[in-house]
Amino acid sequence: MILVKYPLTEEFVIEAKKYLDFEEFYKSISAETEKFNNCYILDYQKFFLNKYDLFKNSDHLNKWGAEILSKQVAKDLEKIKLNIILNNQISDFIKQK
Repeated sequence: MILVKYPLTEEFVIEAKKYLDFEEFYKSISAETEKFNNCYILDYQKFFLNKYDLFKNSDHLNKWGAEILSKQVAKDLEKIKLNIILNNQISDFIKQK
């Protein structure tokens, strides 16, 4: 399972905090994900902090921001894939002994 925290502008976070306690919300999600094997959270919430030229509005990237984020997500997914493969190989090696 892979969860993604998308980039947001500072203005969006400030406004959203009036309705949602972000820290508690993400703590509860993290606590739930710990129940599963191979669960990852890709956190890009501050990835474009103060880079307003990459946003279409306060919570949506424009095409340039989307392109940059897509490339980063692809890199991170590849790392996760390698991590899973390595973990499976180690697990298989231990089972063989």
